[in-house]
Amino acid sequence: MGTITKLNDVLCVNISKVADVLKANVSMWDDNTFCPGGSPTPTPTITPTPTPTPVCTAECCPADLCYSRDDCRDACQCNDVQPYYLHLPCGGDCLLSNADGIFTDNECLELAAAGYYVDSSAECWYWDGSSSLSFDTNCR
Repeated sequence: MGTITKLNDVLCVNISKVADVLKANVSMWDDNTFCPGGSPTPTPTITPTPTPTPVCTAECCPADLCYSRDDCRDACQCNDVQPYYLHLPCGGDCLLSNADGIFTDNECLELAAAGYYVDSSAECWYWDGSSSLSFDTNCR
């Protein structure tokens, strides 16, 4: 028993009927498999699993910061450590690099003064006093 892939040198893909019988209705010919395959089996489409969006929990955490209204050079001297509060929009370590605001109260409602702030990581950040906190330089 073999497999027939062409008839009179005509490939199976070019045959539609055999003796007025549709090719789809002819599966065997003299105990040989006739033009196997029929319709191509569809290839399953792989759908990527969506990555879950992390749930962020905002928090207001206490941080001892050095401050200067003038520049990072002065703030990095760290002559005056004061208690402040950092608003962390997505939690994490209580560092300026994770914060989006500096405040004077534990509910993160009262904005701290504009200026240069340094935290325990010895990074100096500029706070505009309202909505923008941007990295300036490393103190070390």
